Amino acid sequence: MLTGIIDICLRNRPLVVLLALIEATLFCFSAYFAAAALLGSGASGTATPGGKLWPTAFTFAGLAIAGSFAMGLYSTRQRSTRMGFALRVVAAHLVAVALCALVFYIVPSLKISPTVMGLTVVIAIASSLVFRLLFERIMDQDHFKRRVLVYGAGQRAASLLALRRRVDQRGFRIVAFIAAEGDATSAPSERLTRRPDDLFKWAIQHEIDEIVVAMDDRRQGFPLHEFLEARLAGIEILAGCSMLCLLAIIPVYLRRGDRVYAAICIAEIAVLVLAASGALTVGH
Repeated sequence: MLTGIIDICLRNRPLVVLLALIEATLFCFSAYFAAAALLGSGASGTATPGGKLWPTAFTFAGLAIAGSFAMGLYSTRQRSTRMGFALRVVAAHLVAVALCALVFYIVPSLKISPTVMGLTVVIAIASSLVFRLLFERIMDQDHFKRRVLVYGAGQRAASLLALRRRVDQRGFRIVAFIAAEGDATSAPSERLTRRPDDLFKWAIQHEIDEIVVAMDDRRQGFPLHEFLEARLAGIEILAGCSMLCLLAIIPVYLRRGDRVYAAICIAEIAVLVLAASGALTVGH
């Protein structure tokens, strides 16, 4: 179980880290380009009261990366169009500007003029958009798509095959269909996989991010324990686990001595109960 969790946490992180590092470099240089354009070639020594531009450039780059993470720009779950993506980039940099203003207030030696800051933001946004477009063309986008396993190969599963529009398939890729007991197979044979002996281990080996439960009859052969193992390891189960499922698995983990996982199940049940009671509300 622990090995599976580590595998899921590290999956595709190198690409995300590479993307963030390249953009951070672009954001750093944006401050230098803006200062040079407005103040001349020797601006790195005069742009800030402290006489050094690199701390300000690093601060802006770090906050812009943080804003990008907050806007989901490094997430595999985003389904934004290019316009939506551009708006996220702009919003991330506006967040960075607001945080920079706070940092400049606390540390005045890092402050740069509003015009330099404004041009820095414009250059950073433009460079991020251009780089992302080039990155999209060069890199295989399957690396950033969620790998989905469909458990079921009957009529419910066939509805997923009807997703023809690119916007409906953005952000995920169906790896395989596994026929459940009682399903009248409708999935194409080339994408159909035999039911493995251990569904959880199979999902880990094939780097599955989500399992969609599309069984025609869930009363037959519902793999409760394997789904819950996958869920606790970080693989999302859509339409698979409820509070009753969590209650059922707690004694199993206690018998195995897996007290941590039993505690996680109890915590999830507590959240569900509080949400259902109305104690946890977001507002109206």
